[in-house]
Amino acid sequence: MSTRTRRYVVILMVLMVGITFLWLIWATSENLNKRKERGERLLTLPSLSLLTLDSVEFIIEAGQPTAFIFFNSTCEHCQYEVQDIRKNITLFEGSQVVFMSSEPLSQISSFANSSGVTGIPGVTFTKIESEQAASVFGTLSVPHIFIYGKNGKLRKEFKGETKAE
Repeated sequence: MSTRTRRYVVILMVLMVGITFLWLIWATSENLNKRKERGERLLTLPSLSLLTLDSVEFIIEAGQPTAFIFFNSTCEHCQYEVQDIRKNITLFEGSQVVFMSSEPLSQISSFANSSGVTGIPGVTFTKIESEQAASVFGTLSVPHIFIYGKNGKLRKEFKGETKAE
């Protein structure tokens, strides 16, 4: 390989590394901006379109503490989470506990029926469309809990299995 060809190869490699480096900086910046936007969006009680197990639109009651629990029926941690909530249900009196999943209603219903918390005032199992969940909450692991106070402000976010206490 001639000296001239080597020089072009080195210049091309330096350019490729530089472009890759700039792209990584841009992608990191975009990711940070999306996280910031998500965080700001979730600071107040989101407006959601949820369906109950009866395929009726669920309306979130303003002025009440609300816990949104995103779950998947096959998730073992979600199953433990709902059992812990059932054992400590008195901690949630006067609050809305809204279980959300993007699974089919039949799977949500089966999970709800086996949970032991159906029929308890303030506890509702709902379906959220996966597109809406992603646009409002971003990428979620399950279980994932958002706690909002009476004033509609986010008080706490829990990722993964969390004790109700």
